[in-house]
Amino acid sequence: LRGDAGRWAAIRMKLTQLQQAEDRALAGGRQIDKELSPLVTEAIGELLKIAADNETAASRTAAIGVVEPLVNRYADLERFDLAEAVVALVAGSEKTALADWAAWMRIGLLDRQAARSLALATTQLDPRSQPSLNEFHQRELEQIAQLIAKHPQSEYLAQAVERVVQIAGVYQSH
Repeated sequence: LRGDAGRWAAIRMKLTQLQQAEDRALAGGRQIDKELSPLVTEAIGELLKIAADNETAASRTAAIGVVEPLVNRYADLERFDLAEAVVALVAGSEKTALADWAAWMRIGLLDRQAARSLALATTQLDPRSQPSLNEFHQRELEQIAQLIAKHPQSEYLAQAVERVVQIAGVYQSH
């Protein structure tokens, strides 16, 4: 990780430049691009190369520490398309060291969308009726099943099982 400090700094700098440009666009009343910037693609490509060359827990943690805030930023801006595009870049092939993280982030993105969708649906629902499982929760449950099947040793396994319980609780409480 020490030998790659300059490479990590360059990745962070590229992403910071991009976020500043996006912030200026938003402040000026403009939208951010519909597709990921080539700067993001380049930075994530470099990040994945570093992680592949140095498959340690520290390298994995550093990579997640760089890319997860970017995914969360796009999700906070309700640009789930861009958040998913970042996750898809990181996931790449199933053999990447960050595949379980990517699967967990997809679950998180679907959870955010499900919460928003459910909140809208329940405002329009008869208070005595129970909402049906919404499409985002359905997809989230499918992703959880895939995470468990493909990454049984993942650090996210316990959280994934807890999410199933939480989703059930959401529908039981309505």
